[in-house]
Amino acid sequence: MGDGKAKIRGTLALPRVDVGAITLAADAKDGVLKLTKLVAGGRDVEVQGDGRITMRDLATDSLCDVQLRFKINDAYKGKSDITKSLFGTPGSTGPGLFEIADPKVKASKRSDGYYGWSVRGPLGSPDFFPAGNASGGFGPAK
Repeated sequence: MGDGKAKIRGTLALPRVDVGAITLAADAKDGVLKLTKLVAGGRDVEVQGDGRITMRDLATDSLCDVQLRFKINDAYKGKSDITKSLFGTPGSTGPGLFEIADPKVKASKRSDGYYGWSVRGPLGSPDFFPAGNASGGFGPAK
């Protein structure tokens, strides 16, 4: 993720992001795939998630109800002037451009430092809802 060359919105190249190994565990029963474990813990970012996918004949029609959260680690925030601008200087309380540029991103910020998102709808075109404002629960922002 982030290779230092691909540009975000055609303007800014994000330095390489180490997400680490992704671990996924799920149980399938009666046409429902229950995600019991979704984690990645690289040097630069931490990812966690859970939820369920109701399977349909076409994978793109399967219905997703998944909660994802990720946290940008201080090591990445302080990696360069670009990352400091985007995510804030490590230890600072002010928001970076990442939060300022999109109100949904700001709404997804949780008190524990993670950004939380609910991913709902068909897998072919899911909707993303900010699920911040809490350290544990998820759901569309109110």
